Order: sequence, then C-alpha cells, then structure tokens
Amino acid sequence: MFIQGCIFGAFTLFFIYLFIKDHPWFKYLVTAWKKLNAKYTSVGTIGGNTPINIMRADFGNIPEIIVSDDDYFLYRKFSYEDFLEIDQVDKRKPLQDIFDCDDYAAVLMGEVKDHIIGAPFGIALVQYSDIKGNTVSHMLNCFIDENKEFWFVEPQNDKIFKKPTDWVVCFIRI
Repeated sequence: MFIQGCIFGAFTLFFIYLFIKDHPWFKYLVTAWKKLNAKYTSVGTIGGNTPINIMRADFGNIPEIIVSDDDYFLYRKFSYEDFLEIDQVDKRKPLQDIFDCDDYAAVLMGEVKDHIIGAPFGIALVQYSDIKGNTVSHMLNCFIDENKEFWFVEPQNDKIFKKPTDWVVCFIRI
C-alpha cells in the first residue's frame, strides 16, 4: 500500500508540474531558487592595476577609467553566462530616458556584484556612428574573465561579445 501511495503521489506531482511549468509565478519561483542556490567560485585574483593594463592594451587610451578596488577575483566566463541566464534585468521594460541603457547597466552591475563576489564587472560608455553618420552613445556592462580577456555584455538582452571595431570606448568603471 505504501509503494502504491508513493507511485500515485509521484504521478500526481508530475501532472501538476505539466500544468504549472509555464505559469509566470512558477517560472519566477524557479528563477529565484536558482539565484539563491547559485555558487560562483573564483579561479584566481588580479590586482587593481591589471584591469587598467588589459583595457589599455585592448582599446588604447581610454579618456576615463575608474577601478574601485585594489584586488579582484577572476571567474570563468561561463559563470557570467550562467548568471545572465537566471537574472531578470533583461526582462524589464525600457522607458525612454527613464529606464534605458544606463539604468539597465547600473542594475545589472549591482546584481552581478551581489552574486559574483569581487568580480571585475562594471559599466562602459561607448560611442559609434549610426547609419546616418550621427554619433550614438551607449552604456553597457563589461567584465574580465579567467583568461584576462575583456568582454562586453548588453544588459538589455544578456549577449556577451568582443568590442566591435567601430566602437570608441569613452569610459569604464569596474
């Protein structure tokens, strides 16, 4: 009788799951649970001057670089990818000039720094020309991975990429 009850209970839970797995509150609970249980382990450290050297080597003379800490923990690139999969910043709705690129970047930086402790993760201001030749400014996130490679993150869609050749980096704060 006990085994039959366990089997019945397992089937009942499975069918309940099938009906609620796509419900927004269930997805929210799963995401919150993943965030609470995510463990990110550093694979080394770098001094505060190292990010400056990496940025200058990659982008030349950047008008303004702010490095806030004396030391940073290095994390594998997939730690950031894993976090970006479960974060909810990219799900927010943009509001022109109220919640736009700089706000997305600031919120994501806070979220990452809260979960991936001591990471060299920050914000960057870049400029590029649009199709009409107008100069466009855009703020996004950036990080340095375990191989001391510099990456950009678009906080509005969680894409990780290298700097496009037509971008000029104006400001970085890590």
